[in-house]
Amino acid sequence: MKKIILTAALVLLTARGLAAMGWMSRVADSVGVEQMSIPGSHDSATGCGTTCDSLARTQEVDIAAQFDAGVRAYDFRPSSEGNTLRIYHGLYATDATFEEALDTLVSKLEKEPTEFVVIVMRHEDTHESQAEKAAWAPMMKDLLNNYKHRDRLIDFRPGLTAGDMRGRILILSRDKYGDTPVGAYIDGWAHDADFASQGKAVISGRGRAALHVQDFYDTYNALDTKFESIVKVIDYSQSPESAGKWIINHASGYYSPSTVTVDAYRANAAMLNGKVARYLGEGRGRAGIIMMDFAGADISGDSRVDGQVLIDAIIERNFR
Repeated sequence: MKKIILTAALVLLTARGLAAMGWMSRVADSVGVEQMSIPGSHDSATGCGTTCDSLARTQEVDIAAQFDAGVRAYDFRPSSEGNTLRIYHGLYATDATFEEALDTLVSKLEKEPTEFVVIVMRHEDTHESQAEKAAWAPMMKDLLNNYKHRDRLIDFRPGLTAGDMRGRILILSRDKYGDTPVGAYIDGWAHDADFASQGKAVISGRGRAALHVQDFYDTYNALDTKFESIVKVIDYSQSPESAGKWIINHASGYYSPSTVTVDAYRANAAMLNGKVARYLGEGRGRAGIIMMDFAGADISGDSRVDGQVLIDAIIERNFR
């Protein structure tokens, strides 16, 4: 039964995802990136497989399939592992290295030059030895500065437009790896449901921009608080006070009284993704970057998680 459900979900993904491919071609070159509504995936590389899917997986499909479904913002958490930077989720390795993830996205952009990608990156160091922690920054600096497709990596500046970004990747790193970022650094990331605390982040590269981040993720006995937090940031995105500010709003989270498992991520997605999509459908105007679990899949396991429904609703906000 589970196999039948998964097959049906992938057929649905293919049919609906094709409609989302190339969606940025409908956005005028002059539109600021911060003025757009962009679907994103949380712990994106877990869709490629992990060393413990029952605990670490937050995505049903891989990086390429997420792109085909309309995702244009990715959450990658590389760690130093020997001579490479492998993407992790907490203690668990994914089947993708950071360079492989970049290569996948560059390949997609070569085929769809109207599109662009935003990567939010973080150093996942919970499992690393002291030597591995120390190695991360120089390894990341070397990879990004000498990446074989370095011309695809754009440096941040205030006022970046869709036209500036087409065919490019903007990397926003939550951890510093050198004096000068390839892309930009983020300072002041918040995991708080308190609205005021969320608004203190800053993006800094070749210039600075204010950033509002909602990433409240433990939703057990706090599901209403989570939904209200998401909605408040969506509404704030259209206010005069938010002009020029970047928005990263997380629908992702886990709903569990104890152990965090894939089912805890599914439960949160099942209760929130469709609800957030319906709220988006009732309004108009920018909604910022919205990160979600199970992006591009409406079914995961035995749960309806509305990951494609939410992507479609975010995309459509650009055109209403």
